[in-house]
Amino acid sequence: MNVNPVDIDTTLSPDALLVIIEQLMSEYLQRTQKGEILDMQLIERGVAAFCERINALPKDEAKKYDPALQHLMQGMTRLGLELQSQQGQLIENLKDVTAVRKANMAYQNSDAIVPMDGMRKRVEKPDSDGNH
Repeated sequence: MNVNPVDIDTTLSPDALLVIIEQLMSEYLQRTQKGEILDMQLIERGVAAFCERINALPKDEAKKYDPALQHLMQGMTRLGLELQSQQGQLIENLKDVTAVRKANMAYQNSDAIVPMDGMRKRVEKPDSDGNH
């Protein structure tokens, strides 16, 4: 299910909004686990609309949504943790790329010393044509 941010109808009943939010959470978790970057705008609008609908209900009627709210909070927490994990992995990957780039630049900016037959011999870097 790929829903466009303009596709959610915030005037829907709490039950209908809850179904949409749960579908979005499931989709977002799958996409996050694939490493996709998410736009959280749609789910945020759905959750806000759901909470507004619940707050507008009489207290007795709103009480029946307590389990749904807890489930929603657990799902959003899980999604948040998954996003944090992905962010941590992305940061580590960027650190690795930076380290490799630094090492590559250091190699390119210095003459390489290669051990040969127990002796160290200075080797000139090849030019752009591969010649020494």
